[in-house]
Amino acid sequence: MLRLNAVGIALLLTATPFAVQADELRQLTKNPFLQPDILSYRPPVQPIQADSIEVQEVWEPPAFELKAVIISQSEPMVLIDDSFLRIGEEYEDMRLISITEGTAIFRYKRKNYTYTLQDEPIGTR
Repeated sequence: MLRLNAVGIALLLTATPFAVQADELRQLTKNPFLQPDILSYRPPVQPIQADSIEVQEVWEPPAFELKAVIISQSEPMVLIDDSFLRIGEEYEDMRLISITEGTAIFRYKRKNYTYTLQDEPIGTR
């Protein structure tokens, strides 16, 4: 019996500070899920003047000709406009990153550009 009373008193003491009266629930006047007024504010939009707009040129890869691809395990190379390039070298600000049979892949500003060998008819040489 003493044990039951001790448990009952412990429950009574722990539940008392967290007990909520019905009147306290009715006193809630603000919705906690509403968006604050500061977040709904949108600043006025200023019109843009045509003089303040700068037009940037669109960069296009250079139009060079891939003349030859040399495949080897030690040093694959490509011939571009009378220049031999190895992987990692640059040509007109473009870095050569891969050489496969008939193609060379260059990288410029995080974009890859693929150049391929152009087959010419036999009689044009």
